[in-house]
Amino acid sequence: MCVVQQVCRELNYILELLQPVAYRSEAEQNSDDSLQGMLGQLKHAAEWIAHNETLQ
Repeated sequence: MCVVQQVCRELNYILELLQPVAYRSEAEQNSDDSLQGMLGQLKHAAEWIAHNETLQ
């Protein structure tokens, strides 16, 4: 497995952990939403790199 695929798997795992939980405060959920957005961007970048590597 290439490094990019490993990063994508780990990011998916982290994103699953950040799914909203009923007992969290609104501030905690907003913080998680921000982090989830950043991790989503990182995942997208890793997938884009992996796709470009397969084209070469």
